[in-house]
Amino acid sequence: MPSHRTEAPSRWRRMGKTLGINLIVLLVLLIVVELVLGSWIFGPGFGSLNVGINANRVETDSPYYPAGTPLIYQRDEYGLRGDHGDPSAITILAVGGSTTNDRVATEGDTWPDVLEEALRAQGYDHVVANAGVDGHSSMGHIKSFELWFPNIPDLAPDYALIYVGHNDRGVAPGQVPQPDSLTSPSWSRRVSTYIRNHSIFSRAFKNLRGWIAARDIDVVYGDVDTNPETIAYEPVAAITLNQEALDAYGERLRLLDQVARNYGTTPVYVTQPVGLVRGGEGGLEEVVGSGAGRIYLEMEAYNDVLLAFCREAGAICIDLAGELVFETRDFYDAIHTTPSGSRKIGTYLAEQLPARVE
Repeated sequence: MPSHRTEAPSRWRRMGKTLGINLIVLLVLLIVVELVLGSWIFGPGFGSLNVGINANRVETDSPYYPAGTPLIYQRDEYGLRGDHGDPSAITILAVGGSTTNDRVATEGDTWPDVLEEALRAQGYDHVVANAGVDGHSSMGHIKSFELWFPNIPDLAPDYALIYVGHNDRGVAPGQVPQPDSLTSPSWSRRVSTYIRNHSIFSRAFKNLRGWIAARDIDVVYGDVDTNPETIAYEPVAAITLNQEALDAYGERLRLLDQVARNYGTTPVYVTQPVGLVRGGEGGLEEVVGSGAGRIYLEMEAYNDVLLAFCREAGAICIDLAGELVFETRDFYDAIHTTPSGSRKIGTYLAEQLPARVE
């Protein structure tokens, strides 16, 4: 008569073997799904480029929207914001840094979104996509034309609207800041970015996280006090400009213009404004503690370099900083606009662009 002691280990071995086979089959299926549905074999090959593809984020505590209104931030599989559809339909590509990416504006409220909306209201059938990346200066834009945009299938915009200047204030001659490199200097970050840029499961996780955040928006939000009557101002001290850095900016603009035209698009340059400053009786004044005055004086110089470049090169340039009037509430710091400021930018550009390019 067989012993139960010999049958029990045998049963556990069979169960373990069955479990192991099932796990192997599941692993193989997951690998097949990842290879077929991810972009390891098919789709755009962004490698370790840090452009934020397949982003889907919902914020529930934005001070710039009424209570109960979610702030939705999305980037598609190519790293672009905006409801532009297939890349082949894009006629205007908005290129810039965080002031173009416009993280505090929900989908439809960024200035590139408003630009498209306003152009269509005028009868112009343009499709605008947002290629803003936080931290990008003219150096980052150059690399985008060389490394990023060529990897977007059928992307052939008629115009590249380049909103440039703020981040160039922090670029030393001969320097490539980390955000501009489009890749991290850390090998571990490059590997993790490579995986995120290709994995279907990473994409699914991002979408799930966004869906979960979107479920619960019954939150009461506060609002930022941007009432000019309650904000204190102080005089702005004079500064010394770095002429070498300004000259280097001019050289980068010439290179940017060349790579944009070689890509097959017509660049249109836009000067960048500064908020939280005003003209006072004794001269320029800034909101106390904002540091806006120094930024304003620096941007005056950088915008002058851009305008001079456009004149010399015969390039199209829109002096938004010199012509568009903002209110204090249009900025949440010296550089970045609130949704109301972004709407002013998009509307203004829609008024200026047709006459400049058509």
